[in-house]
Amino acid sequence: MSDRFESLADKRIREAIERGEFENLPGQGKPIEGLDRPYDPNWWVQTWLQRERLTEARREQASKLAGELATVWPLANERAVLKRVSQLNARASEIGVDLFEPEEIVRLWREFAIFRRNVQRPSNVAVAKGEHAHGYQD
Repeated sequence: MSDRFESLADKRIREAIERGEFENLPGQGKPIEGLDRPYDPNWWVQTWLQRERLTEARREQASKLAGELATVWPLANERAVLKRVSQLNARASEIGVDLFEPEEIVRLWREFAIFRRNVQRPSNVAVAKGEHAHGYQD
C-alpha cells in the first residue's frame, strides 16, 4: 500500500507490528473460543460473568441489579441519576462486582431525556378543529 493512501489505522497497525507488539500474544495459534457455538446476543454478559467467576447466586443478584438500571431513565435530573447509580453500585460492591460507570449512565440519561422531550412535544403542525393528524374526523 502506498504511504500516501495509508489510513491512520493501517499506519498504527503497521507500526505496532514493526515494534513486535503482536508477538507472543495469549491464545496465539489457538482457535477463537465460541466460534463453534450459535450466536448469542448476550454473549458479552456471559463472558463477563464467567470472567468474574460469579457464583450462581451472585450472577442472579448482578442480573437483578442490571435490570434495576431502568429505574434511572424517568428520573428528573442528573443529581438524582447519580444518586441512584451510586445506590446500585453500592449494592453491587456488596456482592463483589462493578456494574455501572456513573458518567456513562448520565450521558445515556441525557440522550434519553432529549428523546423523551422530543416525543412528548406537541406537533408543530396546526390541526383544524375536529381533524386529527392521522386524517380521521371526530
